[in-house]
Order: sequence, then C-alpha cells, then structure tokens
Amino acid sequence: MPADETDRQLTETMGRYWVNFARSGSPNDPGLPEWPAFTASGGEFMELGDVVAPGAHLEPGLCAILDRRRTARMQTSLGE
Repeated sequence: MPADETDRQLTETMGRYWVNFARSGSPNDPGLPEWPAFTASGGEFMELGDVVAPGAHLEPGLCAILDRRRTARMQTSLGE
C-alpha cells in the first residue's frame, strides 16, 4: 500500500521529534504537540498515528506484560 499524505505527515513529525531529541535531549519544539515527560506512575504517552497527541491512562498491566515478553525474547536471542 503506497504512503498517503497522513503517512508523510507522520514521517515528518517523527523526524522533527528525533532531531529535537538528538539536539537537546527533549523531543519538544514549537509547532509540535507537546510530548509528555515519562514518569513511572504517570501513565502519560504519545499517540503516534493518524493523530499525533499526548494521551493519558496508559495501561500499566499491559506495559508490564510487554516488558516481560521483550526481556524473554532478548534472553532467548542472547542464548541465556
């Protein structure tokens, strides 16, 4: 499926976030939606898709499951 305007806009936005982060340690810049700072208990996240916007109430249980799965995969790939 070829990229559409939404895909191109998301690519541009993500590129700007990455460049800002590389330059300053913060992805934020005027003209971009504010990327919330991570806190272990906050539950804030950045929605990256058709809409680019901060969100709240990230499911901590799901994150823990994904972290365990990632750790298990890394250990398997490293032969541990």
